[in-house]
Amino acid sequence: MKINKLIIKNLYGYIDKNLNFNSDITLLVGINGSGKTSILNIINWLLKPSIPHLCITEFKSIQLFFEFKGAHYEIMCKHHKKNLHIISKLIKTNITL
Repeated sequence: MKINKLIIKNLYGYIDKNLNFNSDITLLVGINGSGKTSILNIINWLLKPSIPHLCITEFKSIQLFFEFKGAHYEIMCKHHKKNLHIISKLIKTNITL
């Protein structure tokens, strides 16, 4: 699996992140409280998934784009009023049948 991109809107009510991951290695660097651990937690919660953690964490929307076995996927998670919506979709596949 290769993570390509993570877009977070309104994390904790005030943080927007748009991260593009490099093909070889990506380092998360920042001061305390800048969101490094939150980014890792969110990726984990989306890929596992952990509905309770996603429900209690404040954000407007999260999009995770990744590749797995030659196919490209997106997981989108949105808070809407008191509802949590999680949508996963296949974007593109390079697999021929």
